[in-house]
Amino acid sequence: MIRFHETFDRLTLQPGEPVVVAVSGGSDSLAMLLLLQDHLRRSGRSWKVQAVTVDHGLREASAGEAEDVARLCDAYGIGHRVMRWQEEKPAAGVMAAAREARMALLAQAAHECGARVVLVGHTADDQAETVVMRKARGHGRGLAGIAPASLFRQQVWFVRPLLNIRRQELRGWLHARGIRWIDDPSNENISFERVATRRHLAGADISGVLAEQRASAAAREEENINLADFLALHLGMDEEGRLLLSRSALMSLSPGPRALCVRTLCAAAGGAEQLPDENSAALVLENISAGRGASLARAVISCRKDVVRFAREQRNLLRLDLADATPDCPFVWDGRYEIVVRKKFDGQLGAGGRSALPAAWFKGEQLDKVGQDDIFHARPLVAPWSRLLPSFDLPLAAAIGNVIGAGLLPHLPLQGHNGRQGLTE
Repeated sequence: MIRFHETFDRLTLQPGEPVVVAVSGGSDSLAMLLLLQDHLRRSGRSWKVQAVTVDHGLREASAGEAEDVARLCDAYGIGHRVMRWQEEKPAAGVMAAAREARMALLAQAAHECGARVVLVGHTADDQAETVVMRKARGHGRGLAGIAPASLFRQQVWFVRPLLNIRRQELRGWLHARGIRWIDDPSNENISFERVATRRHLAGADISGVLAEQRASAAAREEENINLADFLALHLGMDEEGRLLLSRSALMSLSPGPRALCVRTLCAAAGGAEQLPDENSAALVLENISAGRGASLARAVISCRKDVVRFAREQRNLLRLDLADATPDCPFVWDGRYEIVVRKKFDGQLGAGGRSALPAAWFKGEQLDKVGQDDIFHARPLVAPWSRLLPSFDLPLAAAIGNVIGAGLLPHLPLQGHNGRQGLTE
């Protein structure tokens, strides 16, 4: 019991602060909810718990299962609501779309109740499965596994307090109290990679996998902190929005950090969703070392004397009609900016300047800065983390965000995390 309660001790929520708990009705999330309630009772903390079940509508039984969770929460005096995925389901990639919808709906529930944290029930078993799957694909930095917390759309932290606890322990705790859980039949479909990996690891000693994950996570955090310190000294931005870096300073880095630096800055300048691969970055570095230009991850790299410039390439830039845009409803443009339309405008949002900055266009003419600011507000985002920022990478994202003017990131609500907090609220 003491070990279970320690999982919540690291949370740094204020007295009376709301917290959303994602509860599907499965053993992991159900145990997390009830352990949290027990922890609050024993510790005297006064967080306001809001349980949320996401009904994806992918199975006939899902609505009834959500009602079962609601009844259980009512029996334990816990507030509960159901969020339903009502959008049209894609013909392909439905599981990935469902995961994205689940996070968006949970974030919406958090926003509506004033919470900055959503607790999710990933366990040590999920961690081991993730590492094994990524290792099979040869992922270097990905071997750090599931982060203790991830910032969704730079607004809500998804925190995983059960990452050091085995699923069987949680089920034993529930069973001892006569509490039944729901088994999702999709967890038996071995055509899914995770299910097949789970079957492979069933009954196995995963301590070696978890030790490897912890070492990889520590190495990733240290690498990020060191690179963040380097960028704080050497990274700048010109008035046209291009990222500037001393070529001699870049080449002074050892090969690993040097490659990570180029991968990160290309993704940031290009608004890419992921870091480009190491082999592509190696080719770019060859050009930079010779003073030649290159392109990678929608970014164009140019060299002049000792300065390396990273900017968005001038192609595949989306133009959006703003006539039907909803004022004060933020959306992401080009992976690099959050746009909030201030008022109705019969023109377009497109790119302007050599760095493809967001610009207002009307009848083929770009508006000046004063006219543009009257129409919409553009806030820089730190790609590739504009959608999801693992806590491993917080220092690096904060260092780049400071240069591009992205603003403060929400405070990481965990004590004892190895990653430095960086520039946050």
